[in-house]
Amino acid sequence: MGNNINNTIIYVADMFVEECEGGAELTSDAIIESSPYDIITIRSQDLNIELAKKHSDKFWIIGNFFELNTFAKSFIIKNINYSVIEFDYKYCKRRNEDFCIILDGACKCNLNPNDNLNALLLLHSKYIWWMSEKQKTLYHDKIPYLRTNQQDVLSSVFSRNTLNYIDELQNTIKNGKYLIYNTKAVLKNTRGAIEFAKHKKMPFNLVGDLKYFDFLRELSRHKGLIYVPLAKDTCPRLVIEAALLRCELYINNKVQHATEGWFQNESRMNKHLVSRTQLFWEQTSKMM
Repeated sequence: MGNNINNTIIYVADMFVEECEGGAELTSDAIIESSPYDIITIRSQDLNIELAKKHSDKFWIIGNFFELNTFAKSFIIKNINYSVIEFDYKYCKRRNEDFCIILDGACKCNLNPNDNLNALLLLHSKYIWWMSEKQKTLYHDKIPYLRTNQQDVLSSVFSRNTLNYIDELQNTIKNGKYLIYNTKAVLKNTRGAIEFAKHKKMPFNLVGDLKYFDFLRELSRHKGLIYVPLAKDTCPRLVIEAALLRCELYINNKVQHATEGWFQNESRMNKHLVSRTQLFWEQTSKMM
C-alpha cells in the first residue's frame, strides 16, 4: 500500500462533527467512522510546523481547509501525499462566486495557480473528490488544468447508522406542513423560503437548532421541504435527507446535485449512498 507503513491517516478540516453538525462535518464523520485505518484528526487552525513535520510520512485527507494558513498550505503542497474533498468553491475568496456577484457585481478572484494557493492545493493533490457533477464541471471550466487530476464525484456521505435511522423514519405520519430550515447562514436563504411559502400559501414550520437525529425526526413529520439557496450549493445534505424521508421538494436550480441520475428515484439513491464510503476507501487505499 505504498510508503505509509503504519497505515495511519491524517484528516485535516476546519471543524469536525463534535463542534458543528454541518453537512461537511457529517460527511467527514461518516468517512472517518468507516475507515479501515487509524485516523488522526487535526483542525486546520491547529496545524503548525511541528505537527506537519511529525506526520509528513503519512497520507493526508484534506476536508474544508479555509482556515489553513499560508505556511500550512505550502508545506502540504511540497511535502505531503494527500487527497482533497472539495465541499464548495475555495478558488473564490468567498467560497462561492455567486456571493461575489451579489456583493461585487462579478467574481474577480485570481484563478492563476501561481497566485491562488487554494487552487494550487487542489492541483497538487493525488485525488480530488467533488460533491456534484455541476461543481466539477464549473471547476473545470474555470480552472482547466484541474481536468488532468485523478478525481471523482463523491457527493455527501452518510454513515450506515444514519441511513438505518432514516429507514426507521420513512413511514412517519406527515403533519401536512412544509419544513423551512431556520438558519442565519446567508447561503441557505431562510427568508427567501419563507417568502416563497407565503406567496404560494403553503403552511410551514421553521425548524432549526436541533441535534442531528432530532432534526431528522422533525423533518420526517413534514409533508415537504422548501429550500431555495441564494448561491450554488454543491450537494446539500438536507435535500437528500428530505428525499429519503419521502418529503415533497421545493428547491431551486442552485441545488447542484438535483439533476444527477442517482437522485431520481429512491432505490438508486439508496444504492448510491451506501456505496460512497466503499468507493472512497478503495481509492484511498490505492494512493497510500
